[in-house]
Amino acid sequence: MFSFLRAFGQCFGVAIGGVVFQNALARELGTHAGLTAVASEYAKDAVALVQLIKRMPDSPVRQALMQSYADALKTVWISMAAFAAAGMVASLFTEKLSLDRVLESEQNIRPKKKPAEKARDA
Repeated sequence: MFSFLRAFGQCFGVAIGGVVFQNALARELGTHAGLTAVASEYAKDAVALVQLIKRMPDSPVRQALMQSYADALKTVWISMAAFAAAGMVASLFTEKLSLDRVLESEQNIRPKKKPAEKARDA
């Protein structure tokens, strides 16, 4: 159960974080006059944008791209911190149950019958 919930959480974390980052980057790039036209294109592929920034000479456009990227990462960090805080608050309302209790249920698995017992029952 632990592994399943961990993998499930990772899927949601990556998906939600990616969407938040992409939208925040497009919004941040749109605030710079020279980048408004290419904001949505640059926001679609953040890895390619990093490579583009690395190859650019130092200029105001490069500085604007780097600042927009950093601001988008701040937005992702803040949103993930909010999700973590919501999870912590939700955990306060869970019951304190021990996981090392013996299962008491009517639905038990019956042990396999030995060949001698099968012959006797027939």
